[in-house]
Amino acid sequence: AGSAAGGSSLGKRPCASAASSECGGTAEDPPAGGKRTRRKPAEPRAAPFVQKLYDMVTNPDTDPAICWSAGGASFLVRRPDLMELAVLPQYFKHNRLVFFAKQLRAYGFRQRMASSRIDVIREWVHEGGRFCRGGAHVLP
Repeated sequence: AGSAAGGSSLGKRPCASAASSECGGTAEDPPAGGKRTRRKPAEPRAAPFVQKLYDMVTNPDTDPAICWSAGGASFLVRRPDLMELAVLPQYFKHNRLVFFAKQLRAYGFRQRMASSRIDVIREWVHEGGRFCRGGAHVLP
């Protein structure tokens, strides 16, 4: 029971209907009455990491460590020490900022450098512009 998605049908003939389970359809086994039912297609959801990040940045309790920028199109890590000590363990299974930054990069976030080397605030922005305040419905 493979899926034809991705371009390869692996030697199986194309299905005649979208309900065919052979082509990744959503049909269930027919109930006792013999009628097939279809599940509603799932709405696209953000990756768990991105959803947790959005929740973390939006939570006013974490503002001393991480918060939205003034324009809302990026977020700021204001206190890296506080992030590792208190915030990251609340949302993730780790407390290492280095690992957190690696995950951010993997999901399309890039760091903007601070205006001076003395400034420890780090600004992160999503390259596709899909991570912004009030934009939970368009998360990457």
